[in-house]
Amino acid sequence: MNRVLELGRMFGISPVCVLAQGSGGSHMDGYRHVMSSWTGDIAMWILLIVVVGILVHFLMQNLHPKQTPDTSNDTPLEILEKRYARSEITKEEFEEMKRLL
Repeated sequence: MNRVLELGRMFGISPVCVLAQGSGGSHMDGYRHVMSSWTGDIAMWILLIVVVGILVHFLMQNLHPKQTPDTSNDTPLEILEKRYARSEITKEEFEEMKRLL
């Protein structure tokens, strides 16, 4: 029993948890508790890190909305000139659309 308590202290497990295992059963009962507690702690930390990462990701997306070009103040001719400057339309298309405006 003292050995189980020592192992519990070594792995940071409360003596109450170790004693709750009871004295019946095989001599491996205490070891199983130590191992399940250790793997449970790792799983909890991984879960916590994933949740915090997801929260940070969504917060960053909401705090910094995507930048879209503001073309609401541009006249149709300015929009046409910008499209021509970006080579989205050919010179002939530009002239034709300009004539229609």
